[in-house]
Amino acid sequence: AVVSTQSTGGLPIPYGATNVMCPAGASSPNDCDVTEYWEAKVPCFSGEQIAVQCGDMAWKMSIPSFKVAVREVKGGSALRGKAFCEVEAEKFGADIASSSGIGAVLMNLRKSDQFSTSSTTGYELEMVSEGKWNKKTGAYKMKIKQDLESGESAKSQCYICVSYVEEGSQWVHKRDADCAYPGVTDEVIREMINKMKDQADEE
Repeated sequence: AVVSTQSTGGLPIPYGATNVMCPAGASSPNDCDVTEYWEAKVPCFSGEQIAVQCGDMAWKMSIPSFKVAVREVKGGSALRGKAFCEVEAEKFGADIASSSGIGAVLMNLRKSDQFSTSSTTGYELEMVSEGKWNKKTGAYKMKIKQDLESGESAKSQCYICVSYVEEGSQWVHKRDADCAYPGVTDEVIREMINKMKDQADEE
């Protein structure tokens, strides 16, 4: 394996090292045995170079920041706004948060109808919108456009960003800081998301 290589003006600069051998438990490149490129027995020609990127973790996914801006319109009968969900996703140290394999959706936690038989928690998750990657903000942007039922307001909402791996089982979530139901635990929300995912997989 080659640790690093650079070029300038079309001329290759000697590799930092090749034939890198690291023992189990190594925590630093200094723990590894390497062969300086100019001492290697087998030369490397133009076009054969490779770059190796290492990471401490095979997989990492989180939502560091989630912001919602919403307002009442149409005399308080509807909501309009947007949300920005910052997602961090790394695979072996490489940032893939903006790749086509990662997605994000905006959901709203609401109290279930008293006659509902589909909820065992007293709450339901409602899909609001799909997120689109916004390069300028480095986050997924979601639109909020929903009608309000009698007695509802902007303050009675609980928005949740769910980021997921497409065609995969990995996902993370984060609720809005102004969630109207702070007493609902993350464990309950996770159970609800898993239930929705299982239903979608069955379909």
